[in-house]
Amino acid sequence: MHPCKALLISLLFATTGVAQQTASDLVGTLRNRYKAESAQLDASEASAKAQFTAAYTKELTRARDMAQAKGDLDAVIQINGLITAASTGAIEAPPNTAALPLRAAYTNYERNLKAAIKPLSSRRQLLDANLSRELATLEQQYTRSGLIEAAKLAREARIEVAKRISDAKEYAAINTDAEVISEMSGAVLTSGGSRTSTKSYKAPVEVEWRLETTGDFRIAYACKQIALNYHNTSELCIEGGPVEGWQSKKDSGETPLNQLISVKLNIQPTRMTLFVEGKERAKWKGDFSNVNQPVGIMNVQDSTVKVKQVIVRKLK
Repeated sequence: MHPCKALLISLLFATTGVAQQTASDLVGTLRNRYKAESAQLDASEASAKAQFTAAYTKELTRARDMAQAKGDLDAVIQINGLITAASTGAIEAPPNTAALPLRAAYTNYERNLKAAIKPLSSRRQLLDANLSRELATLEQQYTRSGLIEAAKLAREARIEVAKRISDAKEYAAINTDAEVISEMSGAVLTSGGSRTSTKSYKAPVEVEWRLETTGDFRIAYACKQIALNYHNTSELCIEGGPVEGWQSKKDSGETPLNQLISVKLNIQPTRMTLFVEGKERAKWKGDFSNVNQPVGIMNVQDSTVKVKQVIVRKLK
């Protein structure tokens, strides 16, 4: 803890009858300082990403122009899709079948961005750890002094920081080397159509399906199937695998229709978490340590599923 801050705290508690409001104000001051410093780090990360995204887009544009000069329509369409995604900030890895210069451009983007983000991530970890420690100290001191409401505020703030630290650790566990399942990417599924990867993937992994759907569809990994928009309702269902049997959860399975969305499964040794558009929808406990199976997707009933990409990221 900074010496000035420690002195401030000691002075507050040396005074008899310290007001709850004064103690609460100190918690607020720490939180505001944290938000300001965190916002600065966010801005630095965004600036770094914008810089390398611009460089990556420039490489894509050069590759597209070369493909256009050769009359390669398929390559032009493929690269235009990557450029469009990059313009929205959703950088996509080229398929494994893409030309070597295209894949090299993406590798350079990831390597350069990782190098720029690493020191910022270290600063954020230090910021989180320091604030968590300061809030824990305040919580104890306020409790001992009978300032219970202020102690509760300190605890609430500490829990918020703890969640951020937990989320950051889980995010950092993702290896930047991503494999695009080329035989599934670009597929259009109708009338009960399905696609399954030709190889199996061993947990722990993160599997991401980027797709557009008109209704009911199923994904498969670490289970027989997970149903979203189940029979065109908001019900979420899972069948088989370490979860065992058939389980359903109301109001958790609805996804946006007729637009590109992201569906992710994060599989850790003892749990599996489902995210839709970055928001957690469900979490299941079980022994996922021995999962080693292909990745799948299928449409149901009259729905149409357009698969943009399926990406597998190995977790540490």
